[in-house]
Amino acid sequence: MLGLKLFLPSPVVAQSSSDFIQQGSQISIDGKSYPVAWGQWQEGGQTHTGLGDTGAMQFLGLDLLDNTSPNQQPVQWFSGDRQTLNARFVAPNRYLDVTSLLQPLGTVQPQGNTLIMPNTNAQILTVRDGRQSWGKG
Repeated sequence: MLGLKLFLPSPVVAQSSSDFIQQGSQISIDGKSYPVAWGQWQEGGQTHTGLGDTGAMQFLGLDLLDNTSPNQQPVQWFSGDRQTLNARFVAPNRYLDVTSLLQPLGTVQPQGNTLIMPNTNAQILTVRDGRQSWGKG
């Protein structure tokens, strides 16, 4: 090929599901179940939780941002800052390491095939009552 360079992405190596200490195919939030693949693994003395990327997008509102690396995924969750999550491919799913997103919410609890997510109910911390100039009419 004269003068042409062929750019190929680096190959993705599938990791073994035996890397998971637990895994399943649904998550539960406030008692309602959703079909989201999940897995947990040990890394650096800490338990990490991964969710299937399409399920995290469909059921948790995780925005998957443009990306060219199969091992990392830039995301945005609600109005929070953009973050880059590590990803691992265990056929047939690509799991996003959501450990850092879930830590402020509490502890996830595996129960058989289901991952019980922390209760994410919002709390009202302060209410301010007053007249506003734009409310007069």
